[in-house]
Amino acid sequence: MVEAQVFPKALGIEKPWFVSDVKLDIALRRVDIYLERTSELLPCPMCGKPCPDYDSSER
Repeated sequence: MVEAQVFPKALGIEKPWFVSDVKLDIALRRVDIYLERTSELLPCPMCGKPCPDYDSSER
């Protein structure tokens, strides 16, 4: 899928995040880009230690 290569580069998306889906609605002039992440733990923004996430709702 070309989108899986183009959008991460254009948006600066890096591991552990990746583009899982792209939906194009030409009539509404809208592109929905869906991101997911690998199972890697994310670093705490305060101390940098790996920690589990707690907010995974779709926005």
